[in-house]
Amino acid sequence: MRQHEMQYVEKKLDRSQIETIVYSAVADLGGLNADDLSGDFSLTEDIDLDSVDILDLSFEIEKRIGKDLRLVDLLRLAKKGSLDHRSIDLSQVIDFIEAESRKEG
Repeated sequence: MRQHEMQYVEKKLDRSQIETIVYSAVADLGGLNADDLSGDFSLTEDIDLDSVDILDLSFEIEKRIGKDLRLVDLLRLAKKGSLDHRSIDLSQVIDFIEAESRKEG
């Protein structure tokens, strides 16, 4: 089993593990190499996500992490331009996941 196919259910993840999960999910969705991604990679500028892609990405990340984090809400706001800026990068996604994970204990 490849690492990005592993389920991380009920396991506390550090930032590095979250990065690996997020980068591999984005790479799989976009046909990219996860090793070429970094925190400043923009989901709204560097890759053109449509509504279905946003759902797919958020569900895939949540599946790999093993928790419902409402990630789709963050990605939809970015796509609609409802955030302070329209662009959302991977570091913001990772920050969001870390913050939501801490809320759950």
